[in-house]
Amino acid sequence: MPFSLFIFIDESGNFDFSDKGTDHFVMACVATLSPLDSARALDELRYQLLAEGKDVTYFYASEDRQRIHRL
Repeated sequence: MPFSLFIFIDESGNFDFSDKGTDHFVMACVATLSPLDSARALDELRYQLLAEGKDVTYFYASEDRQRIHRL
């Protein structure tokens, strides 16, 4: 029986290796046969934060204000 493997890759940092670049570069990967449980948990977190009055309009690290990262 065929199956689908879902792979999600994300990185943090940059490739600027000068003194002005980030100190670290991190790459992470998650592989799953069914991403629905994780997606549901993230949706629940997003709506919980919205109900608490926290503005998480974009809910993505590169688009949110820095204070959102520390919630």
